[in-house]
Amino acid sequence: MAFENAEIYGYLSEYAAALESFDAERAAALWGTPSTVLTDEAVSVAHNHEDLVRELQKNYPQYQKLGLASVGNELIEVNPLTERLVRVRVRWVLHDRSGAILTAISYIYVLRRDDDGVLRAYVAVPIEEDEKLARLAKRRGVALDD
Repeated sequence: MAFENAEIYGYLSEYAAALESFDAERAAALWGTPSTVLTDEAVSVAHNHEDLVRELQKNYPQYQKLGLASVGNELIEVNPLTERLVRVRVRWVLHDRSGAILTAISYIYVLRRDDDGVLRAYVAVPIEEDEKLARLAKRRGVALDD
């Protein structure tokens, strides 16, 4: 079964909606477990749904402090790996309440079409996320360490 961009855009739109509403349960439903986030600094693995919800919730206070109101996405690359695995590069565009762009952060995801036919993320690699959020916080005069 081929991966259609429309299907991937649907996945990304649902993920953006979950982030905009700070709904960790809704976001976690778009992930499989175990799930892994890889950065230069750390590897984070959520072994079950409850761990995943907790991990996702950790980021929401900083996004709220930064004034996140809406999230757009740009699908940069789709690279099918197998019949059920696809590597996707996306640029998340974060907006404030007025619609102004706060920042844009690229991610690489490995999505898997599970046995129920649903796409779920299993691996995520944020690109320069910490640096961009730190610059945004400085620009907005927000302390993220609280």
